[in-house]
Amino acid sequence: MQTEAGTIRSATAPAALHGWVEHHAAHTPDRTALKSRDQHLAYQTFNAAANRFARRIAPVAPPRSFVATYLDDGVETITAWVAIGKAGSARVPIDTRLPPTGVKSILDQVEIAAWVTDPHNYEAALRLAEGRPVLVIEPDGGGDPEAPDAANLDGPIGPSDPFTLVFTSGSTGIPKGILRTHGDYAIARQRSLETLLLPTDRALSFGSLTASGGMGPIRSALFAGAAVHLLNVNLETAQRIQAWIVDEQVSFLSMFPSLFRAVFGTPPPEPIRNVRLIRLGSEPVLQTDFELFRRSFTPGTQLLNTYATTEVGNITRFIADHDTVVDGATVPVGKPSGETRLIIAGDDLAPLPDGEIGEIVVRTTAREKGYWKTPELTAEKFIVDPVDPAFRFYRTGDLGRILPDGNLVHLGRLDAMIKIRGFRVELLPIENRIRQHPRVAAALVRAISDQGVLRIAAYVAPRAGEPVAEALAAGDLRAFLSEALPDFMIPAQFVFLDALPLLPSGKVNVQALPAPAVDAQATSPETPTEARLLPLLQNILSVGSIRRDDNLFDLGADSLKAMRVVSELHTLYGVAITPAIIYQHPTLERLAAYLDAGHPATSALVALNPYGSKPVLLGVPGAPGNAMNYRHLVAELGPDYPVYAFHHPRHDPQQKRFDTLEALARHYVELALPVIGDRPCALAGLSIGGAIAYEMAQQLTAAGHPPIALILLDTHFTVRNARGGWMDDVDDEADAETRRPRPDSKGLIGRVRSRLYRMRRGLITRAKTLRASPEDRAKARVSRQTRRAARRYVARPCVGAIVYLRSHEDPIRLSRPHRKSEDDWAALTRGGFKIFDIPGPHDDALSQPYVRESARHIRTVLNRDK
Repeated sequence: MQTEAGTIRSATAPAALHGWVEHHAAHTPDRTALKSRDQHLAYQTFNAAANRFARRIAPVAPPRSFVATYLDDGVETITAWVAIGKAGSARVPIDTRLPPTGVKSILDQVEIAAWVTDPHNYEAALRLAEGRPVLVIEPDGGGDPEAPDAANLDGPIGPSDPFTLVFTSGSTGIPKGILRTHGDYAIARQRSLETLLLPTDRALSFGSLTASGGMGPIRSALFAGAAVHLLNVNLETAQRIQAWIVDEQVSFLSMFPSLFRAVFGTPPPEPIRNVRLIRLGSEPVLQTDFELFRRSFTPGTQLLNTYATTEVGNITRFIADHDTVVDGATVPVGKPSGETRLIIAGDDLAPLPDGEIGEIVVRTTAREKGYWKTPELTAEKFIVDPVDPAFRFYRTGDLGRILPDGNLVHLGRLDAMIKIRGFRVELLPIENRIRQHPRVAAALVRAISDQGVLRIAAYVAPRAGEPVAEALAAGDLRAFLSEALPDFMIPAQFVFLDALPLLPSGKVNVQALPAPAVDAQATSPETPTEARLLPLLQNILSVGSIRRDDNLFDLGADSLKAMRVVSELHTLYGVAITPAIIYQHPTLERLAAYLDAGHPATSALVALNPYGSKPVLLGVPGAPGNAMNYRHLVAELGPDYPVYAFHHPRHDPQQKRFDTLEALARHYVELALPVIGDRPCALAGLSIGGAIAYEMAQQLTAAGHPPIALILLDTHFTVRNARGGWMDDVDDEADAETRRPRPDSKGLIGRVRSRLYRMRRGLITRAKTLRASPEDRAKARVSRQTRRAARRYVARPCVGAIVYLRSHEDPIRLSRPHRKSEDDWAALTRGGFKIFDIPGPHDDALSQPYVRESARHIRTVLNRDK
């Protein structure tokens, strides 16, 4: 049984699937093996039927050849599957619902020796066979189990002999084949459902019998000697399925989450008692699914959530009961077992820290052979571990994250994570919320590109018996979603369908979803102010179309273009606003509404993302005082991290002037306290803004609201310490114009020369300012005042923790290696000091692509307990 040449048949310890069927037929002949509404086969009868059909296959299909099965799902499909294995051939399942192109793409990849079909599909199979033998399998009443043709077949079958060649659904391209041997399944048996299923179980399984996921639970039941129940979901109603589960005392239930929602969306009259284990898999299991489970089944029933792929098989499993607490939108899928290891990887396949979202990569043994006859694709998806060539890294193409307890959360395919209005958005929580609507039966959320702008579209189907038009309305759904989701997660469009289209596997057929219709109303201005703003914004942003809810910064707006909008509004309409207004009202609709409200006073505190449950991050920009420095950081952190940033009030020359850093920090703290409330907060300061953030931390601590940390983003030590000594020098060339000279040892002549030098530099600066644009003058004004205030600031020791993000390519540090700002900052803190190196130049810590590394460290700080 252990060698390639030896047989793996054994009366006491069978390994192949058909060997276990023979074992159960010999030891428990009268126990139910297969049961449907029309048929009922005990294990002895089932084994005899498979033996008879195997004797028909053997003459037309040589050992180790491939036999295509073209059958409707049913008892005959399982009988044929076992019979082909008994005959020594390998099964190639082809779904009868596949389009001709899908069938052709499979047949182009494998040489078929014979075909197996049923009477209903005989004509179609005959055409596909192109002259090859076609065998028709019909319901087998069992006959005489003692007849010669019902006896088990002889002949060795080795563990390396092929057992099945299953192809993926091809929903993302050409179907890919994965070959499994008898030995593969003998090993898989030890790590799959057989450890949970009992011989006395009655297992009801749904799913295409041509797919690996659909056959997995059935294979597990046959290994264990349990009864397999089969129902044709296309001929059933939710009530009939619920009644079958109760009447037949089903104890194990396996189905896709999407089908589970359809069947138990309307709970049974009373909770079902006889089911002990429910397996959901192949799709993310949402929190709403867990609530349906608790509502439809009595305590004592367990929910098994699994994560598996056709390529690798079962990877993880998670068992929950009524008392399990599920936080978040999805139910975890558990931890891997044995030598299998999971990695959450970034775009470059580098491992990400726990808690971050990335691609699920599985480290598995090299026995996984990859894809059938596609070495290029295999090399792309199965990467040899350079440390131990016995293992491979398999790229699943799925999104996930590791929870603090080590469990994996499956978040769907890679395209389920998108960026909307600069935010990284997960689509599953949106689906989860839509399905909580009392009139919704099914929903799918997708990202669509509309004129180069990514938008969220929701496909929604109502509950059974309710007409679409009467059951649902886009306005009602938007209002329902807005109660739990931020505005950037509300779908831009809703498409209402009687039902979602399905693939043969039972999953949603994404390619069959209709394209959302163009929302003409959303592209038309609705007020006179919107009509005046629209052409102005189109001209500045160089775009042909702007919807009322489009975020201008997603359409290409930046700080300079925001200043152009300000200048154009002042020139054309006499409207006096600051760029901060654009940042706070970044859509045509919101900006027009602000102007129509009579220009209310604006705040220097800009809510870049007011949503989320994590600690509040308050960001102080560098010398130019631009709050939008933090825009890319918000996008990298994600929607659960609330971020506010300060826009220096002196961008508007009419605003109050702050001559000291303490006064500016006090103004910022007064604006921040109402926003923070009782929530924990952290401070971040970019470059010289770190000095402002440092003073803010002192004032917040004195006010009884100490921040959990102060994050200095490559902040040079440009202030004085409490003893009056000088710290490090300026952080860029512009500061040279306002730099206070060092005490000169040359006496009066030296001081006069220094004074004349400063006067000359001041005249040059003023001349440049007169020639500059309004936005450049505002930037220079803010930079000059910020640096002057910082130079006068005397830093006192602090009690809080400081996290210092140090730039790799800082020109000041590289030119003065003997002078280290981080050492000076560390000398001031009493609450701990940590340094993390970040890539990129000094000024780019919050710019792409370097902001990704900064965000990683900041996320770690914000996830710490207060």
